[in-house]
Amino acid sequence: MSHIQILLHSSFTTAGLLIISVGTFLLPIQALLFVMLALVLADNLTGIGKFYRTNNYTFSIFNRRTWKHISSKGIGLTINKLTAYFILIICSFLIDLHIFNFDDTVLYFTKIISAAIAFRELLSIIENVEGITGTKLLRTIRNLLTKGIKGGLEESLEKEVKEKEEE
Repeated sequence: MSHIQILLHSSFTTAGLLIISVGTFLLPIQALLFVMLALVLADNLTGIGKFYRTNNYTFSIFNRRTWKHISSKGIGLTINKLTAYFILIICSFLIDLHIFNFDDTVLYFTKIISAAIAFRELLSIIENVEGITGTKLLRTIRNLLTKGIKGGLEESLEKEVKEKEEE
């Protein structure tokens, strides 16, 4: 083997070991990271659907005009948001382990931070679904939480009927 081949081989081995080490260290929060990825993807898909619905565009996966509204800048912003979320979750994981001295099965701080991020993304998804379907989903959820299932559904339906009659 030449010196270059040995150097390349050792570099790839070191990089592989580093990736495995980091992956093993982050294993306790792997599910949280995948949930954040799924929520951000769902937010983007529903956001695209809302954009097409509110602007009266038709979505066809094989039509070139469909994709002209999706920009690399928008995809870059999504990647930045996801990276920021991942960094925040990893930092909260480090705080749980090294400042609060929780073991990797408890992770209170990590779960609180992840829940706040998930709630924010979920609200965005609900707003996008409202834009797609034309319903007041957040109001219905709020009524269900405050007035119970029967009263909340009745009040939400009554308000939707009144709004449609006023239009």
